[in-house]
Amino acid sequence: MKDFIDWTPFFQTWELHGRFPKILEDKVVGAEASRLYADALSMLNLIVTEKWLTANAVFGLFPANSGK
Repeated sequence: MKDFIDWTPFFQTWELHGRFPKILEDKVVGAEASRLYADALSMLNLIVTEKWLTANAVFGLFPANSGK
């Protein structure tokens, strides 16, 4: 699951600007970004293993109205 997440906006939210995964090696914010990433992966693992979330969806196909 973590391979499908775009982590760049996650780091920007924490005001750590840079592109993932290069941000983890950044001289200025790399150490903090690495700690934050480790915490995020830990929390994500907990969410998945303890099944905190359940996905529900509704899907439908409807004819388009052309307005004519």
